[in-house]
Amino acid sequence: MVFKSKKGDIAGNALVVANVDRFNMVKNKLSDIKLVNDFMGYYTYTGFYENKRLTLSWSGIGNTSLALDTLELYKLGAKNIIRFGSTASINKNIKPGSYVMPISYSHNNGGLFNEEIKDNLSISLSADYDLLKKFDLNLKDYEHYITDAFTTDSQKVRTNEFIDKLNKLGIDNLDMEGSALYLNSKLYNFKALSVLTVYSNLITGESLSLEEIREKEEILFKIIVDSI
Repeated sequence: MVFKSKKGDIAGNALVVANVDRFNMVKNKLSDIKLVNDFMGYYTYTGFYENKRLTLSWSGIGNTSLALDTLELYKLGAKNIIRFGSTASINKNIKPGSYVMPISYSHNNGGLFNEEIKDNLSISLSADYDLLKKFDLNLKDYEHYITDAFTTDSQKVRTNEFIDKLNKLGIDNLDMEGSALYLNSKLYNFKALSVLTVYSNLITGESLSLEEIREKEEILFKIIVDSI
């Protein structure tokens, strides 16, 4: 157990965030905010934004940490869990500053996935379609893509050879936590979606400045609230 919260502390709609600057940006926008968990560094707040009750939770870095966080959120009442995050594009046509929503995730075998599934099965790690449709509609005025993504929390795999291999398999972008979110959504039957800002393109070498990141994430936060 990583939460000391109780039933009723967690809203039906929850945002999970790993980046501290992004976490604080969202926290500062919530009104009537209450700290509902600070156990083991998993800081979680519940408050309101434009009359919508939201829970904001720091997920930590990597699949295992996010898996712990989102399972606790689900057990305490979260129905829709959105990963408000970032990603690196490995598709030359998906530029920094655009938004992506992975419809599916691939990942390396082993570790968390073998331990959770406990069988020689391949579970389809896919987004909730209703959430995906709504976000796709609400992002219509912004450059955005529905992608096939790959999760890895190891920086060592980001070699040109590995990226080329993923390209040939139709993978568009890399992130560090998304596959664990989609795995938990299948195991525990809640709705989930990753909504990500493209920070950089590993093919072209382009990237956003800190100011551009803040601007893009301010926009995306409002889209998220309108879509849940």
